[in-house]
Amino acid sequence: MFVVLAVITIIHITGLTSEFTTLTISGIAAIVISLALQTTLSNVIAGLLLLHDNTIRINDLIEYSGAKGEVIKIGLRNTWVKTSAGSVVIISNSQIANGPLINYSAGERILKKL
Repeated sequence: MFVVLAVITIIHITGLTSEFTTLTISGIAAIVISLALQTTLSNVIAGLLLLHDNTIRINDLIEYSGAKGEVIKIGLRNTWVKTSAGSVVIISNSQIANGPLINYSAGERILKKL
């Protein structure tokens, strides 16, 4: 936000405000902010879809990209998986949504929905 205000101040001081309208500057700022938040928004949307679709739940035994363990936390941005060795693997929800994900615990639950 500070950067946007600084840019607007510099444009106003240099006299470029006659060439650039407020709408153009706000449009550029919106594009910059959306590009900066693209990954975060992707993870949040994937997290909401994972929760809505019941793809994974707490205590499910899953495997993703070589990490196999029990789901201990599902957040909006990432999912925490505790391995048999006791370490915790944090996987972004957009990666899980893109797969391939193996859920060893959800076979019957998911088949009932079909």
